[in-house]
Amino acid sequence: MKSRSSLGPDWIECPHCEAPCRRKRLPDGCELRCARCGSTVIEPIGKKTFQPALSLSVAGLIALFLATIRPVLTFDVAGREQAGYLFTGVRELLHQGYWMIAILVFFASIFAPALYLASVSYVSAACAFRLRLPQVSLCYHITDWAEPWNLIPVYSIATVVSVVKLRMIGGVTWNDGARWVLCVAVLTLLAQQVFDRRLVEHRLEAMGALGGSKRVGMMNDSFRVSTARALVTTAALLYIPSNIIPVMTMTVAGKTEPLTVLGGVKELWDSNLPAIAGVVFLASFVVPFLKVISLSWILWLHGTDFHQSTRNSIHRIVHRIGSWSMIDIFLLAVLSAVGQLGALGSVIANPGAIYFCGVMICCLFAAEIYKPRLIWESHEDLTI
Repeated sequence: MKSRSSLGPDWIECPHCEAPCRRKRLPDGCELRCARCGSTVIEPIGKKTFQPALSLSVAGLIALFLATIRPVLTFDVAGREQAGYLFTGVRELLHQGYWMIAILVFFASIFAPALYLASVSYVSAACAFRLRLPQVSLCYHITDWAEPWNLIPVYSIATVVSVVKLRMIGGVTWNDGARWVLCVAVLTLLAQQVFDRRLVEHRLEAMGALGGSKRVGMMNDSFRVSTARALVTTAALLYIPSNIIPVMTMTVAGKTEPLTVLGGVKELWDSNLPAIAGVVFLASFVVPFLKVISLSWILWLHGTDFHQSTRNSIHRIVHRIGSWSMIDIFLLAVLSAVGQLGALGSVIANPGAIYFCGVMICCLFAAEIYKPRLIWESHEDLTI
């Protein structure tokens, strides 16, 4: 069995399942795939450069700054107006006492996007100009850590849904900040596509600037499995109250109505908005349910040979779609930001939102802690 800690220069790890694969000289246009999970380990570099990632990330940082200082939308009921900024929802949730939700919204919609874009621009600049910049290796690892939490694209969709809800109450005007939020979302998605980690690692290694291991080794494998199981169990227990207890209370013209996750979907459906209702239903109800079920199944079969390839594929899907559950929390933040006009129209967070956040966070951490390599390692030699 080939130990991961003893990999020499003739070996390279699979970026997904971490299986050691022997480096090979590839013909032009060919790529090396992991024999275990099928992920691409080495792909042809061709004419790829670092400039696109650098340009997109710098532009994204500028757009994020403008999105933060400009109002996103203005809500109007009976002549009374209230403007909503990117940070207004965070401030309002703090004011209502929901500091945990406020921190999560701030982290996922402002801090993590800024950290990711800044790290990508820093690393891309170092690689493009062959500069031994201080802590460039750390910044490279930060890009990997911050990317799953960079949820500004999800925030932009939640903003659109919130406008649909607000127009049931009063008038809504899009402001400059909305355009900049959309810009950040698009630039972020493009930056993620062109930021080639294998190309970056190759350049940093050539420069002698890639120091440290990609895994810090703070958890042994048994602890990872136990922790993931505890998190998934917690998520399953929180899932029921998250769908029973109201996540928000809306007041319209003096009429107060508490809304659960499914209650908000029903309201959109009754308003002849089936497409929006379908998006919210999938993101807020179906996706969390499937994540809990999928992770439970993966962990239940841990240590067995059954359906290893299927478990590996499902884990990858869960890891990719996990963040879309945040659409309901972002929706709450946007509505809270502008819907504070007293009896005319207001939105107040309810405890159900805390349970909903708990489900999402537990699933995200469980998928991150339980590495794909754990699906395979107990039953095969790591030499591929």
